[in-house]
This record gives sequence, structure tokens and C-alpha cells, in this order.
Amino acid sequence: MRPATWRKVGKALRGGALALAVAAAFALQAGCASRLRSETVVIPDAAATAAATDGADSTFEVQSIFKVSFGEQSAGYPLGWAADGRLIGYANDAEHGFVALSAPYRDTVALSDPYIMPLGLSPDGRRLLGMAKAEDAKGDAYTLKLLASDDGREVAAIPYEALKWRKYPFTWSDNSRYVAYGVRDRGASADRIEIYDAQTGGTASYAWTGDTSSSATIVTVKLSNDKAKALIVYQDDEKSQAGQLSESRSYVMLAERVGSAFESRYVHPLADAGSADWVNDSQIVFAGADDTLFGYDVRNGALTVLAEGTGLFCLSADKQTIAFSRSDDTVVAGRLQGNNVLNEAVVYQGLVPVLLAWSPGSDMLLLEGTKPPYTKERPLPVPAEDIDGRYASFVLQLR
Repeated sequence: MRPATWRKVGKALRGGALALAVAAAFALQAGCASRLRSETVVIPDAAATAAATDGADSTFEVQSIFKVSFGEQSAGYPLGWAADGRLIGYANDAEHGFVALSAPYRDTVALSDPYIMPLGLSPDGRRLLGMAKAEDAKGDAYTLKLLASDDGREVAAIPYEALKWRKYPFTWSDNSRYVAYGVRDRGASADRIEIYDAQTGGTASYAWTGDTSSSATIVTVKLSNDKAKALIVYQDDEKSQAGQLSESRSYVMLAERVGSAFESRYVHPLADAGSADWVNDSQIVFAGADDTLFGYDVRNGALTVLAEGTGLFCLSADKQTIAFSRSDDTVVAGRLQGNNVLNEAVVYQGLVPVLLAWSPGSDMLLLEGTKPPYTKERPLPVPAEDIDGRYASFVLQLR
């Protein structure tokens, strides 16, 4: 498969710290209320927020903005941060695959050949996950490859029988041990969850059970660090009273591993392009269907409003810092403390984010996005010619 084709497939399959692609905005209807469990919503009051702010770090300020370039002839795109602080991306040209970039992010160092499709970067920034055509293979036989992010050397190779029916993005657990993804075998009526253990090299398959229809399809699966729970983003087609299929809806499900299956414990509708992540093994954060950023505690079932008017978000590796989009093309950074987002500050305007990723030290924020249709109506933080294609990438150096 040529690099140009990898670009189309890879853009849809980017996992880990990637934005989750979902199809349509959700409008809650009485017809789907039966699948949603009752919940207690906690809205922090102003006094509690003010008290929590005392002594907290100051708000973020943008010190420098770097435009990321993969070369004049490259249609490359970023993936995230390596453990050594370099930016990792995919060049997507005839000579390079995975590449690394150091500040000012204009010169690339090749880490792989162009025939490895990128599937993601481990959260600790030490390993790259890619897929390559199996050597001397016929048909749809591929190999999953783990590469070291410092020099691109192969760490492990896992035989992978490509599924002709469906394949889904691969997502790492926060401890960089497990890679999980949803699949559906040809002729099957439901998805299942596959897990690869990067520490032992073993694989396992689990059923997925819940109050979903046969049309429900997994978008991403992210395991908790203890492998006991899974955070599943999925889509499900709703039916009207006349029995006709309507638009697809997006949900986040928190599932618990019971024997050979992951069983649903909590479901909530997601926003268009909504995302979800673990804070720890007992708490999650997600972007709800009403553009509200929620926190949910597995232990007591409390649903907390963290911020409103939000979209895509990302957490830092230590889960203490958060960045999220607001009003489509505005990026806000803040501190996640308890049930509050403190010291919110606008750090960028002018791009609709498709990827946000914090550097290991939480002092650099990677932003990839698309130019909104109304950019001529207000000034941009960078020259318009720097946003020269459908996607543009920047690194924000913060203080």
C-alpha cells in the first residue's frame, strides 16, 4: 500500500492521545432513555471553586508558537510526544514513515520506512505502534510492529490477521502496557474486544455486552491500568417509532471485565467528535452531548460538571493539566484539581482542533486543526499563509 493510501487510513485510525472521530451530533430523545442509568450531577459552587483556587498555579501564558513542518513535499501529520521531548509524526512521503522533530520543528529525523502505517504512540512516549504488510504474505496478512521512539529499532512484531469486515483504532492504556481495539468478524452480529499485552507479548479476546443494538460499533477501547475496566466509545443507530433507522448516536460506556466479557456499568451520550479518558482507575472525564465536560466517579456514581461549552480535550500524563476546545476554534488550558478546572486561559484561536497533546513536562501543547470557515472575519495568532492546507499543526510553548 502506498503512503498516500496510509494517509487516508491512518488519519481515521490514530489512537492514544488522538481525537475520536464520531459521526453526528447527539440530541437526547425519550426513545433512548432506557439505556441510560440514573446519575447524581454535582455542580461545584462558586465558594468551593474560589477556595480551591487559593494557592494554585498561575494561568498559562503562551511564550512561543512554532509551526510544525514535515517538508515541502510531505503531507505529514503529528502523532504526539516522545519520552525525550521530541515531537513524533508521520511524514507520509515516498522516503519516510515515522519521523522525529526537535524545536523549532522544521527538520525531521527518519525512524521508519514509509510502508509502516502509523497506529499510535504509547503514552510514555517510548514505543511506536505500526502495521506493515507481512513479508512474503498473500492477501490480507499484516504484522503489528512495536518500534523504539528514540531510534526506530524494532522491539516486537505481532502477527495480525487483517479482518475483512471491520477494523478499529488501536488505543494504549495509560501505563503503556495494553493495546486494545474493537473488531467484528465476518458474519458476526456483535463486536468483540481484542487486547495485546506489550509486556508479555500475549493477546486476549473478550466479548462486549450491554444494552446496545446489533448495529452498535466500537470506535475506541481504552483499558484501565489494572485491565479490570474498559472505557468504550461507540456508535449506535437509533430507530424511529416507525422502525426506520435514524442518524447514528455516539456514546461512552464504562465496562467492567467479568470472566471472558466486558459488561456495561455506565453509559452516557457523547458530543460530536466527543472524547473520553481515564483520570485514574476509578474516575473518567468525557465531553457530553450537550458540550459539557463531565467527570464521573465509578465508586459513588457521581457525575460532576467540570466545564461548559467544550469539545475535544486532552489530559497531561500526570492528569493534572487539561486542554480543551471551546466555541469550535478556541483552545483553553487549565489545571484539573478535584472536581474543578482551575485557572482557565485561552492559549490559541483560529483552528478547529482535531488533535491536542501535552508534552511530557506539560509545558508544550501540540495542536493540529483545520481552519474554520470564518477566519477572514477576525485576526489569527499566526499569519494566514501558515495555515496553508486542510490541516495545520503548531506547538505552543507555555509558561
